[in-house]
Amino acid sequence: AFSFDLTTWLWRNIQKYDLVHVHAIFSYPSTVAMTIARFRKVPYIIRPLGQLCEWSLAQSAFKKKLYLNLIERANLNGSKKLHLTSYQEQSEVNKLNLSSSDFIIPHGLDIPSKISNARQLLRESFKLPLDEPIILFLSRIHEKKGLEFLISALDIIKAKRFTFILAGNGEPFYEQEVDCLIDKHTLGDRVIKTGVVEGKIKNLLLQGSDLFALTSYSENFGVSVLEALAAGTPALVTPGVALSFEIEQYDLGYVVPQKVTDIAEALSRHLDASPSEIEVVSKRAEHFVSEHYQWKKNASNIMNIYMEVLN
Repeated sequence: AFSFDLTTWLWRNIQKYDLVHVHAIFSYPSTVAMTIARFRKVPYIIRPLGQLCEWSLAQSAFKKKLYLNLIERANLNGSKKLHLTSYQEQSEVNKLNLSSSDFIIPHGLDIPSKISNARQLLRESFKLPLDEPIILFLSRIHEKKGLEFLISALDIIKAKRFTFILAGNGEPFYEQEVDCLIDKHTLGDRVIKTGVVEGKIKNLLLQGSDLFALTSYSENFGVSVLEALAAGTPALVTPGVALSFEIEQYDLGYVVPQKVTDIAEALSRHLDASPSEIEVVSKRAEHFVSEHYQWKKNASNIMNIYMEVLN
């Protein structure tokens, strides 16, 4: 989105600032901000928002390669630091051989209050039996999310009791593809689509479900996964989800290859787990988020980075 006014304002005013923190790349506002900061010799930091990850670069690959080599690489190399949010993002960005250094500070989370009887209230809301196992997907409905793997895995285990809640929305044509896939596997009576959820119903879904599932090709972080863990809900993810490293390291759920049979096996294992086993993982997940992803701690860390650059 070209903006002459923004360009003019940046050229006239950017030197009034000590430091610029740019969020996202491959768009005019961020590109022009980096370019002008570079020419005006104002230090800047870039948070690429996963756009330098392999999956993202493979989308519209020719355009991005051209843009990267002609314009963005100079801006990236001219930055004081790259702000990355996970070890996985760092690993993928390092393959580009950029000259600027990087640091990792993850997203934080405002942890919502606990809803008493969340499990019961959730099932009552959707008129489900009080002991019905609920598997939750809560994210943007997009090709990137690998829903074809998850839905096909649910088909394999449909002899077991469960309800799959699909929360979110996306482009209408892709939502239709997902609907067709659900119909193909005759899962219609096991799936509840809620559309976009916010506030209390979102917290109810996160706190009252038995398992959160995200089988994406790529996620440079995965905020929805973090929200589920904060609610004490174990997560099933694929290696493309950046938080898979932490989930595996701290035993907060399941990290499985993006293969239908592996996903189905993990889903089945969770549905067969005893309540006491799940409770242990749940408590561990809550503690993990509280310990590592509070905004106050992350804000302090980013302030230290700012001072390091300015000094």
